Amino acid sequence: MAYLGVTPAAFTSASSIETTGTVEITGNTPIYENTLTVSTDYTITNGRNAMSAGPITIASGVTVTVGTGETWTVV
Repeated sequence: MAYLGVTPAAFTSASSIETTGTVEITGNTPIYENTLTVSTDYTITNGRNAMSAGPITIASGVTVTVGTGETWTVV
């Protein structure tokens, strides 16, 4: 499952982003890596947006909370 430009109204039964090892800078290049599976509950920080490289698989029973004014984009 992948979601682009997700807002709270459109993403009410979402899942989560893994919080350990999610983003990693590789060497001296502008390459960022993230895990492929969202496996723990996650809340986007108030006043911030989030981005993941997809496709992203969302584990069963896991929730991502995207508050009012925040956006989670999967590219």
